[in-house]
Amino acid sequence: MLNIPSTNVDPQNCYQMPRLISRLEGRGNGIKTCIVNMADVARALNRPPQYATAWFGAELGTQSHYVDKNGDGDLCLIDGPHDISVVQDLLDGFIEKYVCCEDCHQPELDMYITKGVLQGKCKACGWDDELDNVHRVTNFILKHPPDKLTGGKINKKAAKAVELWKHELSDTCDDYDDDDLFFTDTGSSSSDHKLKKEKKDKKEHKEKKGKKDKKDKKEKKEKKDANASTDGSEFDTASETMSPSGSRVKGYGSNEVNTMIKTMKAYVEESGEHMTVGGFSDELRATQLVEVLDNKMMLYVALEALLGQEMDSHSVYERKDYLAEVIDEGSMSASDVLWAFSAYIQAHPSTAKGFPKVLKGICDEDWAIEAEILEYYSSDSFCTEPGFLVAKRHAGAFLGWLSTVQASDEDEDKE
Repeated sequence: MLNIPSTNVDPQNCYQMPRLISRLEGRGNGIKTCIVNMADVARALNRPPQYATAWFGAELGTQSHYVDKNGDGDLCLIDGPHDISVVQDLLDGFIEKYVCCEDCHQPELDMYITKGVLQGKCKACGWDDELDNVHRVTNFILKHPPDKLTGGKINKKAAKAVELWKHELSDTCDDYDDDDLFFTDTGSSSSDHKLKKEKKDKKEHKEKKGKKDKKDKKEKKEKKDANASTDGSEFDTASETMSPSGSRVKGYGSNEVNTMIKTMKAYVEESGEHMTVGGFSDELRATQLVEVLDNKMMLYVALEALLGQEMDSHSVYERKDYLAEVIDEGSMSASDVLWAFSAYIQAHPSTAKGFPKVLKGICDEDWAIEAEILEYYSSDSFCTEPGFLVAKRHAGAFLGWLSTVQASDEDEDKE
């Protein structure tokens, strides 16, 4: 047994937990560190074991998940070989942030959520204030709040929906790996509250953009009809689309777009590992001015240039900073982001099988929130867009899981 946290050397300390016990599983690139007593440790900390598991993945910059393996019970699995002493030290970091009171430092902290903000209240000294709401694990906790009636266990409806999704996904996706439940970011542990504000502003901006989508589409149709009546012929939407301002822009499948893709691919190859996010964005925008493309087409070009012919959750994660810059700079709505990924799938049908995990990554990075994804794929107005039906069909299991979790969250809000 160890003190909570293990850095506490007081021999009379009454707060104790079991020492982490691990073993290695698999071989080669598939090797994993398995913590066999995570449930017992989590019980001593009075926290769901999924929280510490997510913490390990975020801090180590790898994938981690908590599963119930037949015959072995509940296990915490972390990709790669890791020394148990390192993992034990990481657990102390989790304890300091989410278990111990910031004032008296006793592990008597109760966590609760108020208006989307994670807070803590100490049962020992009465301290009551916000916890760290910037770390990536906090986002995981907010999406999977502890059930106060069951001693801090993950919501049962959501957990059941996750297992259902994983089962259905394994049948439809050849390269499915249940490790990949969310993207990890080793730089997300910063306590800089500026990130929190930027994320909030980004979400508010997306909501405003969503309201403008319908208005823009209406204006686009009216101006298209006006051009048709003036020119005496219909506007060719296969190679061009109308921008919100009414100016003609090159569209999906046009020679201009294909030329731009070749130009950007050449830039990526020439830059190699020296390519910067700012440099790529500047090159893309410079080309946009020449070709007069709208923002969603720019994201499609970026996907082609950065991913080539192989899009999966790992390749998107590796290039996520570049893609995020394109999305943020263009102030893109969720529907435009999803359009670009669907258009890519239309051009590379073999990548459709891995789209569910890519879609989960899009959700994790807040390029499109859960409600926006469900609204987009449940709408009939996007059925004629390139790749929409193929993307929707392959993402069916994930969308079903997302819908179930949304309904579960609504039920909890009502309660």
